[in-house]
Amino acid sequence: GGGGGDQSAAQGAKMREIEETSVRVFETLANRAQLLVDTLTKSPPEFWKVWSTFYPALTDFSEASPVFGSAVFLFKRIGDLMREADPPLTQQLITEVGLPSLAKELARSPEKRECLCQIIYSYTQEDTLNHLLVLRSLKEKVGDNLPVYVSCLASLISIDAELSLLDEHLLDLYVYYALMAMQSPQPRVRVAGISILSTITTCSSQHQTIVALIPTFGVLANDEWWEVQAQLLALSANLLSKLTLADRQDGGSGDDGSGSASSRVGEAEHPVSSEAAQQELLEIIGRLFIVGGSKHVLQVGLSALVHLISEFTNLLPIYVTILLEQSPMYRQRLLRPCDTEAGDYNLGRMVYVMGNSSRMYEEKCISQLWPHLDVAKVLVTKLEASPLEHFRLEHVEVLLASLPEAFDSIESEEWLDVFEKVKAHLLVALIDPELHLLAAQTIKRFWTCSNEYVATRSLENSKKALLQALQAFYGSAPRPRVDEAALLTFLRDLQNRGSVVQLEITSVVESFRDALPDEYQASRLHTLLPPR
Repeated sequence: GGGGGDQSAAQGAKMREIEETSVRVFETLANRAQLLVDTLTKSPPEFWKVWSTFYPALTDFSEASPVFGSAVFLFKRIGDLMREADPPLTQQLITEVGLPSLAKELARSPEKRECLCQIIYSYTQEDTLNHLLVLRSLKEKVGDNLPVYVSCLASLISIDAELSLLDEHLLDLYVYYALMAMQSPQPRVRVAGISILSTITTCSSQHQTIVALIPTFGVLANDEWWEVQAQLLALSANLLSKLTLADRQDGGSGDDGSGSASSRVGEAEHPVSSEAAQQELLEIIGRLFIVGGSKHVLQVGLSALVHLISEFTNLLPIYVTILLEQSPMYRQRLLRPCDTEAGDYNLGRMVYVMGNSSRMYEEKCISQLWPHLDVAKVLVTKLEASPLEHFRLEHVEVLLASLPEAFDSIESEEWLDVFEKVKAHLLVALIDPELHLLAAQTIKRFWTCSNEYVATRSLENSKKALLQALQAFYGSAPRPRVDEAALLTFLRDLQNRGSVVQLEITSVVESFRDALPDEYQASRLHTLLPPR
């Protein structure tokens, strides 16, 4: 019976060896592609031979296989070089030789579509008319299979947008199929349709075209499928951002005649005022971004709406509520500090459901992008409205994330007011094992901040609460406690700051010693005071 295991292990090793060799072959060919290209552009039958020799690597290996990846790279490299040498011929060859076989694989392997679409466009002349011709040829080859075609369009439009090729003719084609897709009974096709509109909104200057379609896609706000909701929420948020930006640039006066010809045409046909459009989009958002919605949809919303909450402050309460209630791993991902050097605050693209059907969603480092004081105030108002006995993890996480790098002196009083309302709970959290680290960071952000007024006042106003926290920690009532060493480290760090902080901490420890001598004797607090 043991032989089977050895056999399959040997087969596995053999497979890996074949894969490694194939990858090396493809890499070598890609590096020397220029040599191949001269032959291929002179003789179409040679192209057919090369295509049929290497094409199986695209079909026989899984999308995750390194062989598939290196074959895609080789085909794109050959395409780019051939297109430089002889653009019309290269396009003719991909249309006549490449597309028939690619269309079959596009239908068979949804997870490979993005890569295969990139291959198609690397053999296509980079102008609007030729991209349009190739999109039409692809439609012919795919036939009536709308799901496959729309899913390819959802990939190809990103390339068209990146190359700034989206003129009215290409837009007409994309919008036409997006509208067809949104009426499909298959949720995946509806998702691809909305994603086409999203790309037009975010990656081109043609968002006016999409404004006219709000009533059409707004209907999908009642869709049951999570991913339709997620795409629709992202589309509505992105379009709303574009409209408010345009308003700000126009000084709020509507169109000043600077729009491009096609956007003005769009406005003439559908004179939707920016304000009316914004209201409609806010209604769609309000129906999708709700407490108790799918955590995937809400995660997309938290990233997509973060830019809008300063402007549309009525979104703030629901935004903070949803963030607090989001599942911890998802919430922590959005709140973790990101590399601000990069400057874009993107955490990267996430897939929420494994398998090949879900699209990628951009997650943002929201705590770098939101209006800090507004978020903190809304959090405090929420906590006042339904008082808690003590903070839970999410409260401390969001509170810490709401603090800015430095307190602006204009906002000093308001930040002190925020601190005043949370300090008692924060100091209780300080002695809780689960919350200690976050609470300690939060308290230090106030007591030791560079804004001297906030630092001194917040520390002065906390002495009583700190004393009570020490009494609770060293008292006899049963409660979960952080290690004493952690608490002492926190206090000692503060003392080491010198000046006022040192005096205040020392005076609280002395008050504790005088009020509760027995507890003080049993503790290690004496290590914080000079020997008497």
